[in-house]
Amino acid sequence: MLDEARWLLRARRFPDVLSLLENRVFEYRDSFDFYFILGTACMYLGDSGGANSWFQGAKKIRPKDINLLNAEAALFLRRGDTDRSVENYLYILTLDPENKLAQNGLKFIQEYGDAEMIAQWVVSGKIKRFYPPLGVHPLVFKVAAWVGIALCTGLLLFFVGRSAFAWWNSKPRGPLPELALSAEEKKASVETDMSASAYRYILSSSEVTDAYDAARQYFGEGKDNASRVEINRILNSNAAQSVKTKALQIADYFTVPTFDTLKDNYAYSVVAEDPYLYNQCWVIWSGRITNMQKASDIFRCDLLVGYESMQRVDGIVTVEFSSMPIINAVEPVQILGQIMVKDEKFILSGKAVYQPLNGAN
Repeated sequence: MLDEARWLLRARRFPDVLSLLENRVFEYRDSFDFYFILGTACMYLGDSGGANSWFQGAKKIRPKDINLLNAEAALFLRRGDTDRSVENYLYILTLDPENKLAQNGLKFIQEYGDAEMIAQWVVSGKIKRFYPPLGVHPLVFKVAAWVGIALCTGLLLFFVGRSAFAWWNSKPRGPLPELALSAEEKKASVETDMSASAYRYILSSSEVTDAYDAARQYFGEGKDNASRVEINRILNSNAAQSVKTKALQIADYFTVPTFDTLKDNYAYSVVAEDPYLYNQCWVIWSGRITNMQKASDIFRCDLLVGYESMQRVDGIVTVEFSSMPIINAVEPVQILGQIMVKDEKFILSGKAVYQPLNGAN
């Protein structure tokens, strides 16, 4: 039973973990793994109260377990209780000075541990990097098996094998059937109590499920940007937490595009109209740059979008690169970057730059 639960946990099927184990408390009342698995599933579903309850049961059995202490520290961090999170991380480092999860948690709190940044990480799902690791998704082993078969076939029949491998890589992804909403999730797809919450979008139950299904469908068609828009619509709406959690799992499968592979490129005017809807989408915008600045670890400039012909400016956006790119400020430029919303404004996190050789247009 616990082995099956571990498999479901690795497969990110968190509601199924709860369904399998929740009613087995008497049977597994002395099992640390039982309580820890249930607490972890609740964490990834966004149920902090449930996670804390199960972790308390685990703590009675192994109070100094490092994985449990890290999980509790992440719960405190998610709630904004940085003092207790730091206390846990420091205690972990006395038991295991090389523990990376604790080291990274302390570093995050030291550099970005304000309430607003923590809230942004919770909404974006980045906070999950401090959660108990889930291990390799079972689907990876299936993919690895197919790759192994393809490689063996290639050794026997090189050209046929190479063609088959190329066909495999070009297959449509498919809309992640394992992440389809259950009948129960569709029925309870919106929050029932909205008295203490503020949402950018108020959606009906059918609108939430339609947006979720569209996100899966767009992903299956290789349109990560379009899928991201629907996910952002859900995350900023009155959708139920279970739907938001699953939507973030779809985003985990997104790939970073190139100039050649980007689909659904959104214009500056479209993004400026509602930045939160396009948060973390990738765009290719052209224009000219100005106000170049080099800090210790960031290169920053302003892109005058649409100004490549020096006739009009569609808008001005700040672009940040983690390392200084090679840019000729005199010539027009194309920048591939990811939209990042900060303080009600948006910037581009730059990935790549393209300029024609010798200034040719």
